[in-house]
Amino acid sequence: MSEEISVRYETREEVAEALGKKRDLSGVDLSGLDLSDMTMAGLNMPGVNFSGANLTKSRLAAANMEGANFSNALLNEARFAAANLSGSNFQGARMRGAKLHAANMEGCDFTGADLTDSSWFAANVSGADFSETTTTGARGGGVSWSSAKVPPEESPEQVSVSPVIPAIIVGLLIGVVGVIVLMKRRKG
Repeated sequence: MSEEISVRYETREEVAEALGKKRDLSGVDLSGLDLSDMTMAGLNMPGVNFSGANLTKSRLAAANMEGANFSNALLNEARFAAANLSGSNFQGARMRGAKLHAANMEGCDFTGADLTDSSWFAANVSGADFSETTTTGARGGGVSWSSAKVPPEESPEQVSVSPVIPAIIVGLLIGVVGVIVLMKRRKG
């Protein structure tokens, strides 16, 4: 029987170095680290542990973070765009002013999360649990809150969104990620 070995990064610098070398950080332990203002784009990171980490103003785009643990993480003003976060744990996360655009949040657990002033556009929240969340000032468009397992007690203000906008956002993100990957390959 083989044991799964989890990689633990101890410093922000170690994480930055790893991001510069590889695109797959599946299951790594980044709990408690200060990763504020960091860009994590085009990565494969299923099962990553961000519990208690500071991801304030970080950009997590076009990434696979299925089943990630963001419990009690500081995600104020973080940007999630075209990211797969299905089945992730956001229990007790502080997400004031976070932007979740064209993100797959299917089956996520937001129990007790602070979503004050967050924005949600074209996000999939089916099966998500928003028990005891704070959504004061939150807004969104193209989100079916009724498809959540437990919808927010106070639904975010609905803003009309042209159906073309999410497609444009996703297209731009894919282009940006492609440029980043090409630049890293040329350096290596």
